[in-house]
Amino acid sequence: MSSTRKQIQKDYIERARAYHQKKQALRKLKLKAALRNPDEFYLKRIKTKKFGVFYKLKRRANKYLKDDLKYILLKKKIKEIDADIEASKSRVKELWKLLENHLQKESATVENPNQFVDDGVLTENQVMGGS
Repeated sequence: MSSTRKQIQKDYIERARAYHQKKQALRKLKLKAALRNPDEFYLKRIKTKKFGVFYKLKRRANKYLKDDLKYILLKKKIKEIDADIEASKSRVKELWKLLENHLQKESATVENPNQFVDDGVLTENQVMGGS
């Protein structure tokens, strides 16, 4: 019996301390509210709406207006398209270089069919079926 009584007393003491601490905190807050200057301006007054006694934060509408949002999305799309165009330009340049190299090789072999091309460099003249 004595151990349960001690446990109950311990629990009671803890709850009493917590109760008194909360009461003191409320007293301090009430005092602070009473001493507050009513002419002061708080930004929360703009961001909140009064519902009876309580204040609640106003729901924020979209950060950007619809037109602004469309403009931002359009700007983003334009940047993506510009990046695609630049990538395509570099790819086209590479293809042109390959085509020019291929045409040079072809023209070298058409002019003189006895010439051999190795990696785009003429090596030596050989006569086919020669001695």
